[in-house]
Amino acid sequence: MNNKIKNRIVFYTMLLVLFVIVNIVVSFAYLRGRANNNESVSTIAIKGVGNIKVVYSGNTSNIVVEDILPGYETVKNFTVTSNISSGGVVYNRGIWYQIKLIVDTNEFMSGSLTYSLSLDDNSSTDGITALPVDKIAIPNGANSDGILIGTGYFSSDNVSHTYNLKINYVNLEDVDQSSDYQKKFAAHVVIDNPGYVNLTFDLVGGRFENLNLNRNSTMKVAANSIIDFPIPIKENYTFAGWEVVSGNVSVDNTSISTGSNDITLKVLWSKGSFDYTGGEQQFIAEVPGYYKLETWGAQGGAAIPYDSYISSYPTYQGGYGGYSVGVYYLNKNNVLYINIGGNGSTLYCDASNTVSGGYNGGGSARCGDGQGTISDSRGSGGGATHIAISTGLLSEFSSKVDSLVIVSGGGGGSIYYNNSNNYVSAATGGHGGGFSGGNSTNLYRKNDGNVENVSNNYSLGGLQETQTISSYNGVFGQGGDYVCGGGGGYYGGATKGYAAGGGSGYIGNTLLTDKYMYCYNCITSDVENTKTFTTTCAEETPTENCAKIGNGFARITFLHS
Repeated sequence: MNNKIKNRIVFYTMLLVLFVIVNIVVSFAYLRGRANNNESVSTIAIKGVGNIKVVYSGNTSNIVVEDILPGYETVKNFTVTSNISSGGVVYNRGIWYQIKLIVDTNEFMSGSLTYSLSLDDNSSTDGITALPVDKIAIPNGANSDGILIGTGYFSSDNVSHTYNLKINYVNLEDVDQSSDYQKKFAAHVVIDNPGYVNLTFDLVGGRFENLNLNRNSTMKVAANSIIDFPIPIKENYTFAGWEVVSGNVSVDNTSISTGSNDITLKVLWSKGSFDYTGGEQQFIAEVPGYYKLETWGAQGGAAIPYDSYISSYPTYQGGYGGYSVGVYYLNKNNVLYINIGGNGSTLYCDASNTVSGGYNGGGSARCGDGQGTISDSRGSGGGATHIAISTGLLSEFSSKVDSLVIVSGGGGGSIYYNNSNNYVSAATGGHGGGFSGGNSTNLYRKNDGNVENVSNNYSLGGLQETQTISSYNGVFGQGGDYVCGGGGGYYGGATKGYAAGGGSGYIGNTLLTDKYMYCYNCITSDVENTKTFTTTCAEETPTENCAKIGNGFARITFLHS
């Protein structure tokens, strides 16, 4: 072999070696999948229960990055599948498992490498699946003990959880990262069977919707892990957090950081649903935090014809109650006072001369004074629903508005008036709620078979201030009293001999956030303290963003600390 050929061989060999070295230097190394000291595909046996099978995407545990660049993200997927044998001793034959990231080498500047772990969108959420916890800042050097990056749970066979593990090289601001060039990183993932502790729930009459756990039930959970579980439910109550009876743990709504000792948790309930009772009720905050307050005003009373002359007309219903909602912060043991509006009543003029309005501000209706005949009927006003930080009916707050948190207006009463079948009038009450209560409908007259829409005969709804349109105005917290009753509200609806207007709502408290109102076919507002939307939804069952049929209602829901 001549020297020329030898030189070429040496030259190309040197190029090949250089190429390999450069690729090693500029590569991001890899994540080596390893579980129970096995590579790629592995099985973890759990005595008396079954096993967990771990499969890495592409049947390889390696990740190779083409170059090291700020902002580069590397993704590795792996799937954990249950294989639970019969007769398991762990609760519900279930398996908890932990996911750890073992760092073999990290030469990068502290904080410049981060990771996160998430479940694939198509993964099963069998039983309780503890969502992995996002972490940042992989420490320098090696970490043979591993970093806990996730906890999962299986309760049945052949269920898979697929995870996305992301490693990011972050370009930190105001930090010179030139020294990170050609640094190395290597790590591997370990799926293992953690130790167990007993977690006992005292649900105080409540339940978990998707778990077979009742009062004083105990389940096995992973020790030294972050466990997620659903919020318990109880009819007519709102979840208000957990009391730690035993065990040195931290609990945040649906997440618990377990240790190595057994744990007992007791649920804290606050009465969260308030039906009409005709009296004041209280809500006491068990834990500090943000609460969602919802109120519905009551419907006004109906006018029901009971002769055949106007049989083609429907019942003339009272106006619907309005809906108000907002978020309010409460400290532990703070008290809210709730007054639920009562439905207005129907008055038949052959039976009585007066009928009272609905509880909490509904205006009364009456016959007599030449205003009614034996076949007439009319409705009193529906009461408002309000929540306050001091006691009292709504009408008592004119001098202490700052104590008022939220109000939803009641509907106005309706009328049917038959003057010996020669002159018939009928109208529907104005709907309650919103920054302005609804006006009553136009008056319909039937005379010798003709129907006329008389546009100027109606009553106005309450506003955010006093109206001076007639002698029967609504006032603060009280609907007008006359032939028909105005709806109760922040300001009550007026009445002037025809169907009455609805009462207004109130969300002007400065401590109330994320607030708005809904009312039936009403005027809207974009202003924060009077924000109002219109709806055509009206339900007897209290429904979010819908007007209310019947008595009022209130609901208080704990959101978060």
